[in-house]
Amino acid sequence: MISSIFKSQSTLAQVRNSQVALRAYTKVLQKDTLSDNVKKAEYAVRGKIPLRGEEIQTDINKGNGAKYNFASTTSLNIGNPQAVGQGHITFNREVISSLINPALLNTNAISHDAKERALKYKKLLDTPMGAYTSNSKGYQYAREKIAEFIKKRDNVPHCDAKDIYITNGAGEGVKLVFNMLIRGQNDGIMIPIPQYPLYSALITLNGGTQIPYFLDEAQNWALDTSDVKKKITDAKKAGIDIRCIVIINPGNPTG
Repeated sequence: MISSIFKSQSTLAQVRNSQVALRAYTKVLQKDTLSDNVKKAEYAVRGKIPLRGEEIQTDINKGNGAKYNFASTTSLNIGNPQAVGQGHITFNREVISSLINPALLNTNAISHDAKERALKYKKLLDTPMGAYTSNSKGYQYAREKIAEFIKKRDNVPHCDAKDIYITNGAGEGVKLVFNMLIRGQNDGIMIPIPQYPLYSALITLNGGTQIPYFLDEAQNWALDTSDVKKKITDAKKAGIDIRCIVIINPGNPTG
């Protein structure tokens, strides 16, 4: 009896101690506990100026527009032609909508041409669009068409669909490649300057080193091979292993 009382008291003490410990816990995700790479990374496209623009527009929407000399703002920090009046390419949207929601094929909500294209793709795609079981590289038919296009445009006779990976936008592709290439701060990635901040931000996030090479504005933003060679030589002398070079033509944001 005495033994069981001691056991119950011991259990009660353990419960109380654990409750105190829980109350003493602090949030794991705080600025001080973030990765240094995350704190160093900068992405001006979503930086202070765009954020301030959003604040002003929100203020105007709340009815406080009188204190500004304008009635609205237009965000130009990203490529968004629709925001400045360019119309939507409806054909593409109709085809994709029909593949995701096949019920649209039985309505008049989309054009006849879009229905025909959607029905064609529906037969050619490995699995229904939106299915989780689609190939991780992307649909086989789409990769075959991409390979055909590269063969014709770039004169690459041995381009094969099995070597094509489709990503959710270019940013995801860059992120995937940098994740594989960058092992530490002695790994360098050459990027053109001016540059789109996606590249510098991802290099920093992965803990690598940015090796800039400069585009010549006087030569229509052309690449200067002598400058590139010098940057490679200087990097090697500094103990940096050049893992890849980013080439964008036309340049972004200069193109």
